[in-house]
Amino acid sequence: MIKLQILSAQVEERGGTIQRGERKGEPYHIKNQEGYVHNGHAFPERFKISLGELPPLQPAMYYLDPASIEIGEYGDLRIARSLKLLTEDEAIAYLREQLPVSMLAKLAADPSPLNASKPSKPAQAA
Repeated sequence: MIKLQILSAQVEERGGTIQRGERKGEPYHIKNQEGYVHNGHAFPERFKISLGELPPLQPAMYYLDPASIEIGEYGDLRIARSLKLLTEDEAIAYLREQLPVSMLAKLAADPSPLNASKPSKPAQAA
């Protein structure tokens, strides 16, 4: 699962009236919040999450709900404009529901596969 971190409950809001197109003259209101995605790079990368009508996310670590993954009109894989985030407990419950029993048993017996993608520290010379 993709790990996302919210550091502040501060929300950036803006609004006004649509100026062009079919919806010209309609009011709009946009609420964004800043977060950081931990995607395997040396440092987390900043992103904005559109809140829509949701309240601000509280500072915490979240995980991207697989329901936020969409297939586009040309068969391309994309992340939904409105993300759904899971707390750690919700992510654990989701994985327990989705993963095969054999895989859960391996994880319970030996949690080291969780760290298998991380390089180990080289031994220091004496």
